[in-house]
Amino acid sequence: MNILSLNIACLPRCINIIGNIYKRLELIQLLLKKLNPNIILLQEVFSNYSRNILYQFFKEHKYNVLLSPYNSVYLNGGLLIATKHRIITSNYYTYKNCFGEDSLSCKGILYAQLVVKRKVIHLFNTHNNNIKPSFSLHKNTEIIYKKQLKELINYIYYIKKKYKSYNKIINSTNISYILAGDFNLNHNSKLYHYIINRLKKHYKVCTNKKEIITDNLDNTQVDYIINCYDKKIKSIPYSKTMTIPNLFISDHNTVLKYIS
Repeated sequence: MNILSLNIACLPRCINIIGNIYKRLELIQLLLKKLNPNIILLQEVFSNYSRNILYQFFKEHKYNVLLSPYNSVYLNGGLLIATKHRIITSNYYTYKNCFGEDSLSCKGILYAQLVVKRKVIHLFNTHNNNIKPSFSLHKNTEIIYKKQLKELINYIYYIKKKYKSYNKIINSTNISYILAGDFNLNHNSKLYHYIINRLKKHYKVCTNKKEIITDNLDNTQVDYIINCYDKKIKSIPYSKTMTIPNLFISDHNTVLKYIS
């Protein structure tokens, strides 16, 4: 199984600074068609044009599609999940803690439960707050950001508890929790390690140990695909994470993860 995550930087025309959105969407579609992933998680699918074009593209290529809803006066959450697997249930959780220009959008978590060859995948796509916004009414943005991270982790735990009885029927060793998206956090930051350490309390966690460059502007990693498993599982499935440089597509590189 291969999973792709990408921030496509498709902002509304009035605030788009990355480049021609129409040409970039054509290149994005060519990339997705070439890679042909089983699961696709996109961030910053904000503009109506990008939402419509990508929805039609995925439908034509036999994907099941989820888009974050319009729960904000200004911008939606910008999240999209496309998968070739059956979606059992889905939901959208809106963050209560936001700051800066990200407060103008409906930041949150797009959740989907999938069935893949008798195995259950709980999938979480997110795009966290920019920790260094252009403007903010809050003096200590790191405190607000950490509260947002707690919401993310608590929501994953909530899903695990919600389907506890269902998980017993399936067998916990056949269940995985995959968290992906643009965390806006450097791989070496304390807050990134805070997420990983909190997850490790309840799961066996698999993520890239060495930094891979996903943010072309700051030359660092801010995008991740993290797969988690029940602690009862004897061995974690083999996985490999890599990036694909995105010339003329986005200011982020594609993150691709292969899981056996």
